[in-house]
This record gives sequence, structure tokens and C-alpha cells, in this order.
Amino acid sequence: MLQARGEDRGWITSYGGDVLSPLFLQWMFRRTLFACHRWGAEIATVCVLVACFAWEWAQIYPLSGTALNFVSGTFDPYDLLAYSAALATGYALERAARRKTTEPSCSLED
Repeated sequence: MLQARGEDRGWITSYGGDVLSPLFLQWMFRRTLFACHRWGAEIATVCVLVACFAWEWAQIYPLSGTALNFVSGTFDPYDLLAYSAALATGYALERAARRKTTEPSCSLED
């Protein structure tokens, strides 16, 4: 949002969204789509990582005039590192929390 307004605040505007957005998506997917799945944390992490990598790689190609015209930006390999580090951290925190608590029951009989 800051970058869209033309403000440059260094690391925060360059990589802050690359760290926080995947973490939010991972959390959201884990709590909604994969809440009752035994491998939910793993599936959510892989899905978000694949989507983030695809988004970044799409920035390599000129997509104006196509259905993917909304993809803008410049490919930055450090974005891939930021996505990976954020999701690895989120996954590690999820695993640590899972060891301390039991998974909620998601059966229809409850």
C-alpha cells in the first residue's frame, strides 16, 4: 500500500508485503479450507508457496494485452526468498502450536 502511494521506506515497502501476505494467506487457508484436514498445515503452505512463486515468475513476462494484465511489478529473486522464509516460519510456528494442543474435532457427529 505504501509502495502504491509512491513512498519508499526501504525494506518495509520492498519486502514487507512479501513476508506478511503469504503468512496471512497461509493462516487463512489453514483456518478455513484445510481446518479439518490432518495435513492441513502442509497443504496450505505448499499451495501458498506455489501461488507466490507463480505470481513472481509471471512478472518476468510482458502480460499486457492478456487476461493476466493485472500482474504488475518486476521479478525479484529476493521476493522468492522472502516468500519461502515467511512460509517456513509460519509452518514451524504451526507445528509448534500443534504439538501443544490437540487438533479440533471436525466430525459431523459433534
